[in-house]
Amino acid sequence: MGCSIFKASSSSYDQPKEVKKAPNPDPKKCQITNHKQIGYLLIVVVKYDGCNTFEGSKVLVYTHVGIETIASQLNTVGLDPHFSENKKYHSPVARFRPDSYGMEMAIRFCNANLVL
Repeated sequence: MGCSIFKASSSSYDQPKEVKKAPNPDPKKCQITNHKQIGYLLIVVVKYDGCNTFEGSKVLVYTHVGIETIASQLNTVGLDPHFSENKKYHSPVARFRPDSYGMEMAIRFCNANLVL
């Protein structure tokens, strides 16, 4: 006779919550909203249509490529924000939060890697 602290509860807190999965960005449905070249590194701010996290914006860093090449890629195969080893298109080497803090961190990342 006693109360078990390990007894199963029917509380709503114990019920699994439905988690909405963020949609994957469509590499062809985006636009470049800003960019900054730092040596051989390129920071690109891209807004993806249909994405709801951070209003669809992403800060991507590419290596050994200029904005003209990335803009051309956007018009052909698109810009996939995910890391990839696919040799058919340029893939980012880093991603940061699409806010002022993330942009500052991207700039620091690029400046730190210029000395390597």
